[in-house]
Amino acid sequence: MNTIAAVVAALSTRPPLSVALLGDWGMGKSTFMRQVQDRVEALSRGASTAFAGNVRQVRFNAWHYSDDHLWVGLVEHLFRELAKPGWTSRRSRSPISR
Repeated sequence: MNTIAAVVAALSTRPPLSVALLGDWGMGKSTFMRQVQDRVEALSRGASTAFAGNVRQVRFNAWHYSDDHLWVGLVEHLFRELAKPGWTSRRSRSPISR
């Protein structure tokens, strides 16, 4: 969990980055993702200049959408979450930020 969080938040990681988390129902995928999310947030708020200070994490539940509207729902949700006010950038990637 710490390693995945560090890779996600590291300024040295070049996008795009994809991570797949596979497992049966009840195996702890959601719990693991919450732990990674908390760790990424802690790293981005820390004093280390090795990690991006402007990480925006967006949780998306695909189960809330029908197959026909999944991609539309994802894009709408992503833009809505990223447009929310209340965050400031301390350190960012160039030219692509997360």
